[in-house]
Amino acid sequence: MKKKLSQKNHIILSIVAFMVVICISGWIWYSHQDEYIQELKPLNEIQGAIKNQNTPLTQPLNLSDHAIYTTPNTDLIKKIVERIDNAKMQVLVEVYILSEKEIKSALKRAKARGVRVEVILENELYGSDVLSNNSRRELMWSGIEVIAPDHEQFTFTHSKFMIIDDAYIVSSWNFAYSSFKDNKEFLIIWKNVEVHNYLIRLFENDKEHKIFREIIPGVFFSPVNARSTIEHAIESAQTSIVLTMQSLADESIINLLESKAQSGIDISICLGDTKKVEWNHKVAAQLIKSGIRVSAPKKPYIHTKSLLIDGYDWYIGSINYTANSIDRNRELWLYLRLDEQRSKEHMQGYHKICSTPYIPVWKK
Repeated sequence: MKKKLSQKNHIILSIVAFMVVICISGWIWYSHQDEYIQELKPLNEIQGAIKNQNTPLTQPLNLSDHAIYTTPNTDLIKKIVERIDNAKMQVLVEVYILSEKEIKSALKRAKARGVRVEVILENELYGSDVLSNNSRRELMWSGIEVIAPDHEQFTFTHSKFMIIDDAYIVSSWNFAYSSFKDNKEFLIIWKNVEVHNYLIRLFENDKEHKIFREIIPGVFFSPVNARSTIEHAIESAQTSIVLTMQSLADESIINLLESKAQSGIDISICLGDTKKVEWNHKVAAQLIKSGIRVSAPKKPYIHTKSLLIDGYDWYIGSINYTANSIDRNRELWLYLRLDEQRSKEHMQGYHKICSTPYIPVWKK
């Protein structure tokens, strides 16, 4: 009898353990996907933020200096790992989430062979502190310097860039496996000397928690000149606006988009799944009433933050269109001018994923 009870208890414990593993795995995946919940965190007034600057549009970066990649595509993990494995001098990372195991292993290998490896990693992921702490401990155990972000100036360090020797990576995604496998994202890799040196200065100042307000052509960042650049870009549209955005909630941006639609500008917007980004539902319904085409596909998950003006002026990086992201976080975007082929490819990719109109409740 005791033996049967023991076997029964063993089976029950095995089932419970299996369910716990499934729940933890699901939680980790969800935390990678849904960093948008950062917007729910209470906000404090951030010292040093510069809002509503009357800054003119900067000149775009040279497209020939930049290679553009998009996901879903897990092969890009290998491309990043190869670059880290070939690093001779330094690998500097500033990111919201860093959990992809192959990238972490490559960083540890680089440190072991004497490369300078430093990481500024957000340590207050909303609902996901365990994920951040695990990566932090793993990297620090390997001798990598992991720097806590500046929460005096920023609500979150949400920028996503990596400097590898004389090259750099700027992306809309975190270095998490789900970003490569399940999300719609963009990534820029190349070696523009001015941008490279600028990103090093930005990293060094963020590392020391110093105020940094330097501006160069083709690059803009929160909280310094993000809002003014975004609003000037939208205002400049003469024919079309194509916006692919995980989270859209900023009232000023929404009003500006509605105004441009009323003036006859053709606007298409692709938002993150409204079941994951709840406020996107209300915003989508409002924009549709203003005559704007809106889509919100479930797969791939729209996590990218992309703005295309008049078919050629392209802004890409980490900034969601929310007050928190624009005015309070550390974020980074690049401004590129696409050629005809790149513009065509961009729109083909957009229509492939975002062609199904979103139908709000009031239309069903």
